[in-house]
Amino acid sequence: MFTHKYDWEPDSINDETVCLEFEVEFDYSPGCPAVMYLKNGDPGYPEEPAELDVTHFSLNKISFRDTERKPSAFERAYWQERFENEMVDTGEIDEYLYEVGPGALAEDRDAALEAQYDEWKEERRAIC
Repeated sequence: MFTHKYDWEPDSINDETVCLEFEVEFDYSPGCPAVMYLKNGDPGYPEEPAELDVTHFSLNKISFRDTERKPSAFERAYWQERFENEMVDTGEIDEYLYEVGPGALAEDRDAALEAQYDEWKEERRAIC
């Protein structure tokens, strides 16, 4: 399971840009290259392509007119539905995540795990 923050700018309102920060969770399998023949001479196997499946996404932050804030329940529902229709259902977010590449996605995951570990250490320090 990978998590990636994605900034989406869907509209301009009165020439002002709306920027939405989504957190996208997804499963990624890198696939395998084809093998023509095995070492013993037997026929090999075909290539298995990389697979990516968005499992969950949520709106974290709205930026508009130089201000950042958490979305209201109505805004969250509205923008998440638009994000699903315009980015997830069309496969555009999949294309972006494939372009980012597995190395960057692994770095995101490692950074998240490090942050969780640091948080855990702070909690332990507060208890002791």
